[in-house]
Amino acid sequence: MQFVQNFPFFCILLTLMGAVASSVMSGRRARHTTLLLMAANLAFTVSVMIYTLMKRMIARGGFDRAELLEEIGGRLLQAEWDDKESGEYRSVYGDEAQALLAAVKEDFAAGAIGNHSLEKEESAGMRVCFVWSGLGGAGESLEIVVENGSTNTLACLAVLTAD
Repeated sequence: MQFVQNFPFFCILLTLMGAVASSVMSGRRARHTTLLLMAANLAFTVSVMIYTLMKRMIARGGFDRAELLEEIGGRLLQAEWDDKESGEYRSVYGDEAQALLAAVKEDFAAGAIGNHSLEKEESAGMRVCFVWSGLGGAGESLEIVVENGSTNTLACLAVLTAD
């Protein structure tokens, strides 16, 4: 368990201890103590929110960012991968890239793709990179590691490689 996951418990304890301590303090000192404890609770709450959002973003594998790009007018330009069998670097565009992205999303939803950790780990799988057009023409990318159990993605790559 991450330390930050204990912060809600600390907020409850701080509030309870602050209430007990404030009841025996003078009015001015109790007010300052309460404000200090409220600031500490706010800091704990904000750090938990940031942790939760980061964890959610990592657990989604970057697809939130891809969906946001599509919502604001970006479009998928291409998908690229290094074909280990032929030794060639391959790219597909348009509908083929969309089909590959759909296959990756299916495998991700099934749990066949995705390393859900904050630490960056090297994997022996094939890397597939999706590139979107962003605002002002700047390119945004999302890189996925395709493992051997990713049946939908590997089937789609086999079809695209056969062309």
